[in-house]
Amino acid sequence: MSNFKEKLELLKQSDESELISKCYHFVDEIESEFGYKKEFLEPIFILFEERPDDDFGVPGPLVHYIEQVDGYEQNW
Repeated sequence: MSNFKEKLELLKQSDESELISKCYHFVDEIESEFGYKKEFLEPIFILFEERPDDDFGVPGPLVHYIEQVDGYEQNW
């Protein structure tokens, strides 16, 4: 999970102008490296909370990732 945290930290540091493209890259990397993990959902939701005015896409790659995690509806 530490590699996930490192990748997420880099995403958090992204400028808003490049955020959506960085999100696509982030999701591609974590899907290929880890698959769909329930434990990744909370940090992603925290990112949304920390940057409420930023454009992550409509709905965007992070939301598409969340929707692929089995049972995500029960936890959120």
